[in-house]
Amino acid sequence: MIFKYQAIRTKQTETGSYLILFSAPATQINEWAGVPQKTIWGDGNETVGFQRSENPKRRDDLVSFFSDDNNIIQNPLLCATRDFGASVAFTPTSSEESKVQHGTLTIEMESEERDLLTALKELRAQLESRVPELREAQIPPELMLKLKQESDEFSEVESTEEDEHQGDSLPEFTDESHIFDFWRQVAARVKVLEELNDYEASVFQGFSLDSVESFLKPLVLVDGQHRLSGAIQATEAKLGEDELIQESVNRISAGEDPDDIYADQANRVARHLPVSLLMTDDPAEHVFQFVVVNQKAQAIDKALLGTIVSTSLSNEELKGVSERLINSGIQLDDYQAATYVVRNPESPFRDLVDRGFGNSGDLLKWGVLLALVNSFRHLSGAKLYHQSKRGHDFAAVWRQNWLSESAIVDGFEELGFDSAYGYWSSRNGPWRDCFMRFWSRVRDLAANTTSPDARNYWGKPSHSNLFNKVSLNILLADFFCYMFTKDKTISSVEAIDGLVDGWLGGTKPQDYFGRDWDLANTKKDSPGTRKQWSDLWHSYRTVPNQKLPKYTEFRKPYNEQ
Repeated sequence: MIFKYQAIRTKQTETGSYLILFSAPATQINEWAGVPQKTIWGDGNETVGFQRSENPKRRDDLVSFFSDDNNIIQNPLLCATRDFGASVAFTPTSSEESKVQHGTLTIEMESEERDLLTALKELRAQLESRVPELREAQIPPELMLKLKQESDEFSEVESTEEDEHQGDSLPEFTDESHIFDFWRQVAARVKVLEELNDYEASVFQGFSLDSVESFLKPLVLVDGQHRLSGAIQATEAKLGEDELIQESVNRISAGEDPDDIYADQANRVARHLPVSLLMTDDPAEHVFQFVVVNQKAQAIDKALLGTIVSTSLSNEELKGVSERLINSGIQLDDYQAATYVVRNPESPFRDLVDRGFGNSGDLLKWGVLLALVNSFRHLSGAKLYHQSKRGHDFAAVWRQNWLSESAIVDGFEELGFDSAYGYWSSRNGPWRDCFMRFWSRVRDLAANTTSPDARNYWGKPSHSNLFNKVSLNILLADFFCYMFTKDKTISSVEAIDGLVDGWLGGTKPQDYFGRDWDLANTKKDSPGTRKQWSDLWHSYRTVPNQKLPKYTEFRKPYNEQ
């Protein structure tokens, strides 16, 4: 299948990539431009796409706008080329070198329709071309087993001893696990479908043909998915008008192919949308352009932005664009650190934080988790709410007095760091395992992890007395208060358990957080409530074995005196 368009090619700088400016019917754009969305497929596994999920209201508003032919959209769709399975080329009409050239853009792609297995194989090959190490990666047998057991196409499947012990040999979780995880999900479905041999459906275990093909089209739609889908729906509405329906009936009666009639009519009535095509195949550049456009123009949700910049590229791909992202105001390092904590299977926050995918339910806000991570990592901002006017930043004063004395940062110079703090706070530094170990121990001692209705449930921030912004920040600040006032150092990750046990010694955190505080009409994050809860907990914790505060105290206003 070949598409040709009159176009203009231009460069903004000598070293920049070419931009191709042209116009095309929305229905044709939909043929060759994919929208690789950042979403969840299958059993909680995310894609390596970077587009937001479609917002139906925004799309419907554009359908209404496009229904009036006099309404004009001036800003173009932003696209970029892909170096995979198709040809996109610009042929200038003149050989004269110039910053602006007229010519023809040709997009050539396979016209043969794929089945789901073929599409998944192509997606697997694309991922392996981006990260060559994937070619040697193994598919966990237990994943294959799970897919078969959950598929109606297979009769009863029994596990083997190899399946049961495979978990012991799974690779260690890393910053780059997102792309390996996605590859495993794709590759496992390829293997299972190959065994089925004659699978004809377009959906299998959470992966649909349409979604997979969005990663395989010759161009990627970097910005403008709602404009495109709105224009397509407006076209479908026009094709349903009586005049065009009658034309179709007459042409079919004359022997024309219905598919050819549809394509002809669609191209005639579809809105021609302006397109700005960036001639670069680099996935990092695609993500960079998306992030900059959506951060600088229509701001993207912080949770999804953090997820996208951390889990759409391999580490190697991210290297070339990281400095540019940072210079554009993107908190890349912070996002990567928080995303690691959210995705790590060993983390107590795994699957409990809103990452911007939509319909996420009662989850901890991304900004709350990011603040907790930054406080622990950078050892700053850990203040008890009720001491805000006269109190210390206990993480900061502990850092000044005891971090360099802690054995956990010994040898930082040999590791190439200028200071103990530089080593501690580096993205892969000791803070990370200590952070997860600290909250795991807090969860084990204070939380209920089995009953969502429990008031100390580890989850459901709107319901839990423990797992919410206010309580988590109070606990973190109070822990560093204990560490500072008791002259405690951190010798190892394993030592965190003992430090938490000592901090909570003499308290009954299960009873403290597990009672019904009768918080009807009480806003947890109001200044008065934050200070009251902070004062109640700190007073209770610092006087060993005292009685629990009365539940009525938690909704009283804080008394500054």
